Amino acid sequence: MMANRRGVNWPMTVYPWTARTACRRVLAQLREWGHTGFDERAVAELVTDLTGQAVSDGTGRISLHMAPKDDQILIVLLSHHQGLAPADEGTLRTIAARKDVGSCGTDTDPDGRSLWAVFSLIPPRQPLVATPQSSEIAGPPCTCG
Repeated sequence: MMANRRGVNWPMTVYPWTARTACRRVLAQLREWGHTGFDERAVAELVTDLTGQAVSDGTGRISLHMAPKDDQILIVLLSHHQGLAPADEGTLRTIAARKDVGSCGTDTDPDGRSLWAVFSLIPPRQPLVATPQSSEIAGPPCTCG
């Protein structure tokens, strides 16, 4: 999933403050990579949810992996607990419902269970709507010459 990409990862011991530490690391790394203007609160909430799922698997350690691609960031939490089933559909639906998440999923392999999401670092575009006076599509005003 992260092959041939610039990325970072942090092994983490599970403590009550692990989610806060994960959030701080992700936000600091995004700034170091030069990303600005993204919704920091939305990133923190996503990382908190992903971390909470990994922690709930009951191991004493997890790892956080992230990699950028264009204006998106892949965030993966691995629980290092072998033999678990993939995360339940309710968890995936909750993560997928976030406005800045383009895709998400869960995998299991010999290293354990992972839960991942691709987060858009640019705000979603304003939706296009039909105006009542015509059948034309209206969006942000055109600034072209």
